[in-house]
Amino acid sequence: RNLDATGCSARARVVRADAEQWVATAPAADLVLADPPYRFDGWSALLDPLRADVLVVESDRVVELGPRWEVVRERWYGSTWVGIARCLPSGAEGEVP
Repeated sequence: RNLDATGCSARARVVRADAEQWVATAPAADLVLADPPYRFDGWSALLDPLRADVLVVESDRVVELGPRWEVVRERWYGSTWVGIARCLPSGAEGEVP
């Protein structure tokens, strides 16, 4: 319903699956919204194989996204941390811009 309301239903796909298993074979995406249950600890298994241009993460704490991701914006909303990151070009991991 949200996709229909925003006019994005023709350009989006909602997948209901175990994310840690699905992401290993998932196609590349422009945008991924990652909002697992709070206290989730499988971030590296979820994010390491992920192929996306932009990632939005919601958690109960700051999440270390790994060397492939550059956090471009982060905010706290009460006890919820939201981070927006972009995938670094291959070979750019860990470089200081």
